[in-house]
Amino acid sequence: VIDLAADQVGLMRSHVGDIMSLGINDTHLNSETKLEQFTNILVYTRSYLVEQTTPVYLQIVDHVASVSNITFPDYDLDLTDIGGSVQWQEPSSLGSS
Repeated sequence: VIDLAADQVGLMRSHVGDIMSLGINDTHLNSETKLEQFTNILVYTRSYLVEQTTPVYLQIVDHVASVSNITFPDYDLDLTDIGGSVQWQEPSSLGSS
């Protein structure tokens, strides 16, 4: 079971996605999922009888950064195709959003 929560123990839990079967070890978090008050992703195991009371958690860290000096020399000479290396300058620092 995957939840978003306001702390690492499940305050204001909000379920994300489907309940997964044994052996499924990944899931997708949709783009544009509202962060709201959530600061953690929680993972609970569960059986037919009970759900784990203490989840494993990951603190959410959302960063925003912009690159500069983007270059793309198009080495594909066909009118409807592109090909080549995209290069850019890394940001000097990451800002939290």
